[in-house]
Amino acid sequence: MKFSEGVVFKEEELKELGKAVEKCVKEGQSFGHYQCKDYEEAVAIASIMKQDFKKDLLKKFHDAGETSYTFYYNTISTAAKDKLLAGVRPDYLSYYDEINK
Repeated sequence: MKFSEGVVFKEEELKELGKAVEKCVKEGQSFGHYQCKDYEEAVAIASIMKQDFKKDLLKKFHDAGETSYTFYYNTISTAAKDKLLAGVRPDYLSYYDEINK
């Protein structure tokens, strides 16, 4: 299965991804999406999230004529935060706290 240019998931990797998704569901994480109003807003969101690779992908989509940009996300309850984020890198935890103010 191919998702992005040069990225291919093999059957075993899909099984691991499925396990991760099942874990998220069991933990009660909710999922949502946000439809951007235009390319500039999509790039601004990628910048806020400090995910420059997404800005590169958005440019490729934009240059190919794409006009619709959607971000998908999942959230965790405040009560579950400490358990779910235990052991993550300190810089990621700081980033997580910053974007969830």
